[in-house]
Amino acid sequence: MQILRETAKELEMRCPFHDDRHPSFYVSKGTGAWICHAGCGAGSFLELEQRLQTIDLDSSPRARAQTTQPESVDLGLSSLIERGFTPLMLERWGIAYNEDVKAIEIPCYTEANRFLGYIFKNAEGQKPKYRHPEGFPRSEFLFGARKLVEAGLDGAKEVFLVEGPLDAIWLQEAGFQAVAVLGTRLTQGQVDLLYRIRVHRTALCFDNDVPGKMATAVAVELLRSVGGMWVTMVALPERYKDIQEVPFADIPTVVEDRHLCINGRRLIPVGLERWFAHELGR
Repeated sequence: MQILRETAKELEMRCPFHDDRHPSFYVSKGTGAWICHAGCGAGSFLELEQRLQTIDLDSSPRARAQTTQPESVDLGLSSLIERGFTPLMLERWGIAYNEDVKAIEIPCYTEANRFLGYIFKNAEGQKPKYRHPEGFPRSEFLFGARKLVEAGLDGAKEVFLVEGPLDAIWLQEAGFQAVAVLGTRLTQGQVDLLYRIRVHRTALCFDNDVPGKMATAVAVELLRSVGGMWVTMVALPERYKDIQEVPFADIPTVVEDRHLCINGRRLIPVGLERWFAHELGR
């Protein structure tokens, strides 16, 4: 395998598992983790070594692709790559494709860095969308909180609340503090956790559908009446189903369009919103 390009963190080369005319195979120099953007798979360096030993390196790449490409990988990590996630992003969050369960595995840690288990994301179109381990404490857990604490961002001026773990990753990778409630129901336990990591201002960015809007109204009431927090809501453009569909370059503009909430609705005049935003931003 010939290295075609080398950066500070990655090696780029042609994939040994398919006829790769446009190099799509990347290996992390730090961990040895690899991924093929064309859908041949991803994994650790040990897995790569074992997989290379099972193929005939003298055969054609096209023939090797037919015998080595996992059946469901195209519905696995490659689907995330197509949506804009990079190998380095996935590596930072420990995301991998689990061949045994044919699903993407997303590791979950508490804000105190205690491992809870994996959330499994099924292939697009399969139900349920996510599977949680038995006994998973969803009602007292916020995905992404550990990253905020590790980065010293607990106590941040504002934290975005989103539905799914990939939404939280997308926003954090774009430079915004975000955590996922893992569904459409914010719980009292999750509000308590926000207080423990010293969050007093939240921006709701749930999915742009009817359940998401209903969840927003319920969350606003809980955060304001029980949590006593300042709450704003992001107004996603209609063309986007969720924040993860917003291109990286457009995220700052999109999240800037948010307003103070009362019962999930824009009941504060725009002029006053601007004044509140200015005062809160001091």
